[in-house]
Amino acid sequence: MRSSHCILHLINFCSFLNIKLINLVLLLLQHGEIFHFNISNWNYANNYQHNCSILHIFPNAIGTRVAFVDEKGLAFIYNPANGQLIEMPEFCPSINNILWDLEDTENPLLIAYDNLRINVYRYFMNECILNNLSVIASSRKVDDMLKMPTKQITDKIQNDSILITNRNKNINNDTSRSNSLTSTKFSNDKADSNKLATGAIFGNCHLIGVTRLPNNHLPLCSINGELCMLSPTGRLLTQLLTTHQFRLYTKRKGLNIDEKNFKFTGIKKLSYHDMVTYFEQALKCGCFEDAEIFANHLDSQQIWSQLGMSCLRVMNFDLAIRCFRSIQDPGLILAVQRIQKIEDRCLLAGYIAMILKEFDKAQELFLISSEPIAALEMRRDLLHWEDALQLARNLAPKEIPFICREYAIEMEYTGDYINALMHYERALNPSSDNNEDKCLWNSKEKHQPSQSINIVFYEFFWFICYLVVCQISNASLVLYALYVKYTKMCNKHSSKQTAKNADMTTETDRFHPRISPMQNHKHLTIFPKHFIPSIVDTFFLEKRYDYNKEEWSKHISLCNAGIARNAIRLGDLKRGIELASTSGNSNLQKECADILEKCKHWKEAANLYELAGCYESAVIVNLKCKNYIKVSELLMHVTNTPRLHLQYAKARETDGAYKDAVEAYEAAHDFDSVIRLQLEKLNNPNEAIRILNKSHSIEGAKMIAQYFIRNNDQTKAIQYLVISKCFNIAFDLARKHKKMELYAEAIGLNASVSEYQNIAFYFENEKNWYLAGKYYLLAKQYEKAIKHLLHVPYQENSPAIDLALEVVGEANDSRLTHLVIVYLMGETDGIVKDARYLFRLYMVLKQYKEAARTAVIIANEEQINGNYRNAHDLLFSMVQELRQRNIHVPFEMFENLTLLHSYILAKVHVKNGEHLLGARMLIRVSESISKFPAHIVPILTSTVIECQKAGLKSTSFSYAAMLLRPEYRDKLDVKYRRKFETLVRRTDLKTDNVGVLSGDNGSILNQTNYSVTETSTPCPSCGSRLLETSLYCTECRSTIPYCVITGYHVVKNDFATCPGCQFPALYSELMKYVEIYPTPICPMCNIHLTRDSIRRLIDSNDILNEWINSLNVDICEDESNEKKNIELSK
Repeated sequence: MRSSHCILHLINFCSFLNIKLINLVLLLLQHGEIFHFNISNWNYANNYQHNCSILHIFPNAIGTRVAFVDEKGLAFIYNPANGQLIEMPEFCPSINNILWDLEDTENPLLIAYDNLRINVYRYFMNECILNNLSVIASSRKVDDMLKMPTKQITDKIQNDSILITNRNKNINNDTSRSNSLTSTKFSNDKADSNKLATGAIFGNCHLIGVTRLPNNHLPLCSINGELCMLSPTGRLLTQLLTTHQFRLYTKRKGLNIDEKNFKFTGIKKLSYHDMVTYFEQALKCGCFEDAEIFANHLDSQQIWSQLGMSCLRVMNFDLAIRCFRSIQDPGLILAVQRIQKIEDRCLLAGYIAMILKEFDKAQELFLISSEPIAALEMRRDLLHWEDALQLARNLAPKEIPFICREYAIEMEYTGDYINALMHYERALNPSSDNNEDKCLWNSKEKHQPSQSINIVFYEFFWFICYLVVCQISNASLVLYALYVKYTKMCNKHSSKQTAKNADMTTETDRFHPRISPMQNHKHLTIFPKHFIPSIVDTFFLEKRYDYNKEEWSKHISLCNAGIARNAIRLGDLKRGIELASTSGNSNLQKECADILEKCKHWKEAANLYELAGCYESAVIVNLKCKNYIKVSELLMHVTNTPRLHLQYAKARETDGAYKDAVEAYEAAHDFDSVIRLQLEKLNNPNEAIRILNKSHSIEGAKMIAQYFIRNNDQTKAIQYLVISKCFNIAFDLARKHKKMELYAEAIGLNASVSEYQNIAFYFENEKNWYLAGKYYLLAKQYEKAIKHLLHVPYQENSPAIDLALEVVGEANDSRLTHLVIVYLMGETDGIVKDARYLFRLYMVLKQYKEAARTAVIIANEEQINGNYRNAHDLLFSMVQELRQRNIHVPFEMFENLTLLHSYILAKVHVKNGEHLLGARMLIRVSESISKFPAHIVPILTSTVIECQKAGLKSTSFSYAAMLLRPEYRDKLDVKYRRKFETLVRRTDLKTDNVGVLSGDNGSILNQTNYSVTETSTPCPSCGSRLLETSLYCTECRSTIPYCVITGYHVVKNDFATCPGCQFPALYSELMKYVEIYPTPICPMCNIHLTRDSIRRLIDSNDILNEWINSLNVDICEDESNEKKNIELSK
């Protein structure tokens, strides 16, 4: 059977005109039919019937493509895999041989030649569909295809004959002449007729150039554009085709494109014009890798873009991405990367055409792809709304309302309000272009009574369905009420049509502002407003069109917003305002109010502004229509808008409502107007003054001053003239009415020198030496100031001397200083002035050492006179002044301050019941009792008593014996004399191991049981132990600072400072002092102390050393002076 079958085939082969053997496949030619015979399976794989006889066939190296020439002199390329037939353009009838390039296989190169010339063709396998697409089933237009369902379109394309128009268009968009239309018919095999259309529409062949063939030379093969020929002498020659001259400057396939290789090709020697020419030649030949080499050298954005788009057109995505990366276009890169993995070739080609901005071709490709909806998405993205609506009619009817809405938005932006309103109304219907929907939903005429009955019946039917589905309670009552309404409508079938509303007279009357027809029927009153349309629409849309409820609700609200805006623009105010008011959308209400305001419908605009919460705009519009009552109500909601309050205030002032105007002016911060109305209209100067104190307005002060001048109140007039900077007027008024002191007091320190001179001259003429000197000082005339101030009669605490001291300090003139010193010494009037003035003079002159000596003298005088607190404060202030200026404090001053402070601490401790601390401080004072001559006996008496209470018996005995001396005995109080005598006589009351407590009848001689031995603490300087009351260390021979609370010397590990005066203290005692007493104050500086303000100083070395060094400067100087004297004596 096998052998007989082979013999049968061999007999048949004898009848073929031409036979080719390619990869175990025989290509057989018999008249107008090409057969593919598979030798391995020994059967026919494919056959193709041409419309005329075929003369020659030329298969490629692997047999996947066949080029042939027919008897008409036309050449074609046939693809047996999908039956695609491509015509070779501009084929010369004299050509009878075709060669396939041996290297180019993806987009092969073809050489067609005769005896004189060679035609060079490039066959792009993936380019025809992007060049000139006319794959139309039975010449059906796209509009007709859109009327068919998508599945029918695909089936029709697959089963019908395929017509291919090969309009030869170059890759770089250069167009050449058109070829005739060639019809190819596939095999009648049913399997072949069912091949996908997408495989039959790819491919295109271009004539890229002509090369002259040398005489009597026979082309043998082509490799990468280089032709191998046999010469008449039998030699093999190679020639580069004229279409591939750029190969002289580029590397062959397989070599890297590297800058280091270019020096061997001479590409850098080319001019810019030649390089562009070769780039275009490589691009035309389809040699994109070679074109890339030239693009790298040209490095032009236009060149890269041209190459990238050409690569994209033939689906060379990798090279296209490299080109777009070279021009730094991330958008194109991402777009190509996203589409290159699409398997549907038509869909892929559609996206490529869209990138190439060939949108009509892209639409055709999308429609024959597996995702035709992409065409609709493209048109929507491009804002081609008419095309989008045409596509959506069959591809996605449920998108029609949304497209209408988007189209209406664009029309509204462009000012086409009539068509915008029409499309917004179309968008309210679920599908405006569906015939069934039109009869059911879309109606542009008012419903007749019969139509209303049908609609009510429709409503009734769907509402019953809704009630059944939702199982609404009491459904029977609702259904019965709806049935009664329907019966009444049937009885009124013959009634006349309802008259149109008088206010609906615009061109837009034919449009209905409804979501569905049911919304306009006033007879449906058994349900709340919008109840039936909303439930029926929701049920209908969810069941039929599969709309998302939230999405559709948002769409409806957007459409109603558009209808409201455009209805107002077209004059249908009632409709637009009603939609905006009931929408609950503040943005829509504001937009509609803006439109109404532009149309000068003030009242309606104001109401919508108020409804939207835009109170500022509402106030502005109400002011335009003079609705002041409403303005006053709205201003309560407006803050930080002085402009509105100012407009309202002016309007109210014009109407004579001055109180309202004053309130509005004040809210607008126009205080000058408030003052003006208060003075001129309301006669309320006190309120005007209050506003002036708040605003500090110069104009307001002028108005108040004028008011008081008119009312003969010269005192206030002068005051407010000065405030308003009208100094000349105020000066004349003060001089005229002898109120210069008032003027001088009002002018203060803010006037000019000339003003002060005028005032001083006036007081000089009035013989008021003090004020004359004061204002000469302010006028910087120091000599005259001193002259007049020293002319003032001397009195105790006279301010003239203090002012003279200030003049001396400011003038810094030794002559004036001498005058003052002479005056203080009493050489001018024979009266020696208080030493405190001399101290102040030294302080003013910044002679701090002299001031310190004077302060010590004054303090001693105060101390002698018994004014211990005054002496203490004087010395403390002087110590602080010197410390702030880093000047050494004299030891005598500090020693006196220590003694006075110990006396003050003794009084504090005795008052607070701290008898031991009080006794210790009194002992320190009593040791220098000669410095307290005014109170020797009282101080010693207190010392004896406190020592008895503290148990210091021996000390008490010593000072009691001192008091019984003749010089003090008579001054001692009688009630203490006998007790002190008993204390001195009894030996058992002289030891310190017992103390004294107050006994009966005021006795102070009772015993105590606690020890009064004084403890020792370390020296803060050297660390040696010494008594806690001792302020001098015998080891380091240093004076030690003391605690301002206890009077004991400080220690290093328990150190703090007063937050006010920065004097040292014991941290534990300072915290104890703050916690025990309700209102603790520092005994040194009298500042209030708080727990949070006190800090323990862990690292106290610096501060302690500073204090110790400042206290021991004088001691060191004295010691050094003694040493010098001893050495001199030797």
